[in-house]
Amino acid sequence: MKIEEGKNTERATFPSGLSTQKRIIEMISSAKERSVPYASGDHIKFEISDDKTGESEWMWLKVERIDESRRVAFGVLDSQPVVFAHQLRLGQQLAVSFDNIRDHRPKD
Repeated sequence: MKIEEGKNTERATFPSGLSTQKRIIEMISSAKERSVPYASGDHIKFEISDDKTGESEWMWLKVERIDESRRVAFGVLDSQPVVFAHQLRLGQQLAVSFDNIRDHRPKD
């Protein structure tokens, strides 16, 4: 990766005037912050809502895989839906955006 002052790098833009060493440290820190704590077998609680009615529900998903670049968790619904009982079912395969994740329980 080439680092240039005031230019975009692969993942971050650095202001002019920072030393190369400081830029590299910032890149490493930024990458650590993006690291995903979810793994296969974990449970994540996510929120789903209906924009028309305003109703929402929180449910658990058992994670099967993660797509970190797209910020999506794939897995099986591990809660019995109440509000969305007509649209979702226990055991259904789902994809959940990281933005909708509200809680996380690592695999035992």
